[in-house]
Amino acid sequence: MKAFKEILEGTKIFNRKKIRGISVSVAKKGSKYEAKVDGDILDTFDSEQDAWEAIGNFMDNYKGS
Repeated sequence: MKAFKEILEGTKIFNRKKIRGISVSVAKKGSKYEAKVDGDILDTFDSEQDAWEAIGNFMDNYKGS
């Protein structure tokens, strides 16, 4: 089911995962893909594969609080 925020912004969430207890997802907005970590936008990318690689690199370096 789509979240209200997704409907409002017109984004399409491709895949949601939990890595080490932190929710991550890739959303398509226009012709770009947004990598999101815990609801915050990490960056925008040209391909879905690049977005997942960036999330993986971020999570490898993430220490947590």
